[in-house]
Amino acid sequence: MKLAFYHNVPFGGAMRVLWEYVRRLSGRHEITLFHPELVRERPDIYGFQPAPASGFDWDARVRRHHRFPDPRGSFPRVASGRLQLLFRSLDLPFLERASRRMADEIDAGGFDVVFVNPCRLTQAPLLLRHLKTPTVYYCAEPSRLVFERRLAALEAGRAPGARLALRRLFLAPLECADVANARAARIVLAHSLYTANQIRLAYGLEPVIQYLGVDTDVYRPLERPRQRRVVSVSAIGANKDQLFLVRALAAIPAPQRPPVVFAYSRFDPAYLEELKREAAAAGVTLELRQGADDAAVVELYASSRVAACTPVREPFGLIPLEAMACGTPVAGVAEGGLLETIEHGVNGLLTPRDPEAFAAALLTLLDSASERERLSQAGLAAVRARWSWDASAARLESELARAAAMPRR
Repeated sequence: MKLAFYHNVPFGGAMRVLWEYVRRLSGRHEITLFHPELVRERPDIYGFQPAPASGFDWDARVRRHHRFPDPRGSFPRVASGRLQLLFRSLDLPFLERASRRMADEIDAGGFDVVFVNPCRLTQAPLLLRHLKTPTVYYCAEPSRLVFERRLAALEAGRAPGARLALRRLFLAPLECADVANARAARIVLAHSLYTANQIRLAYGLEPVIQYLGVDTDVYRPLERPRQRRVVSVSAIGANKDQLFLVRALAAIPAPQRPPVVFAYSRFDPAYLEELKREAAAAGVTLELRQGADDAAVVELYASSRVAACTPVREPFGLIPLEAMACGTPVAGVAEGGLLETIEHGVNGLLTPRDPEAFAAALLTLLDSASERERLSQAGLAAVRARWSWDASAARLESELARAAAMPRR
């Protein structure tokens, strides 16, 4: 097939997913990669400092890497939440024009199908509405900015209140764009049952479940002495809730309290400073490692007794699977996609978002060699049996072929 791949995602899990598919499908299909370089000089408006270079060699894998530069130049740095929302809304017309240009070029290029990945601005890309070529949209989650508070209320059985109604009115342009874009896709993929339900609530669509995988050639056990410490790997920000992990560690008596290593690429500067202050006040020793590559992360997992996963309603949960592939037991918060990647008491431990309960789970894994060994072996077996990138790429290939057989709009 002649494939067009689109993305506008920052470095992180979504970019890794795209890379794993590109490198597995490029040997059998011709791939052209498209992405806009909008807002690249405006990190504060989008909540995170930029990450180091991804290290993914796109040009060696794709026929062409087509970048659409932002013609507007640089912009002021903005940290305020409300101003972030304003600037995101103001960016929509510029992204709309770039999306129309990209859609016209893709439609004129004779592609069989377009694999569309999320957009950091609108979540479901504007490109979806303009393409005549059949599309497969990988929806990592509906826009958190737009939907998270409302969907959380619905899941908890609460009616959205007046404040949420006002917020929805304020976010109306972004919500309209996200919903219309998602509904324009021919096939929508969700990487977990949890995300599939979020898509039904937000968009009224029925997605196809497309589980992800782990590269077990990279993430693998190493023979290293395991230090009595906790490791946490993710971007640093409120939706990853590293503050919760610090509070759980603070609930452990000082003589038993382990240090924690945070490995990250992107970060929210204000949140990182708050994390440092709270850790210092609570007597929690933390080590910050920014820009750790895969090899460094594997070494961290291999030399630590427990990996902690504390994100807020994580849509899938790739991090715990990568830790399991390294033979490192995982403690996670029992919500979102973590309920599908971590089976409590089988290949890891899950607790409510309660610092004392999480502290108890950490102590179990830190101090019980037999429990660590049992969960380590079960985690390795689960990853090898179920979470394969080759199998995931084969499922994606099947959905791309199904979409390619559909007529152009």
